[in-house]
Amino acid sequence: ESLITSSVKKIMTKNPISVDKNMLAVKALAIMSDKKITSLCVHKGSNRGKTIGVLHIHNILDGNIS
Repeated sequence: ESLITSSVKKIMTKNPISVDKNMLAVKALAIMSDKKITSLCVHKGSNRGKTIGVLHIHNILDGNIS
């Protein structure tokens, strides 16, 4: 089965790592580095069940954050 015909359910991560929207970008970058991942789900406040966005490593690198 190709990526084009696959359902999201087949390729998604069941328990993605998420961070609070107020976390410093440098800390998010450290989490990505430590976990060897390129994206984090972003949540607001204590509601970790609701993702409000996705932060990709390129978003941080494009912002010249280190």
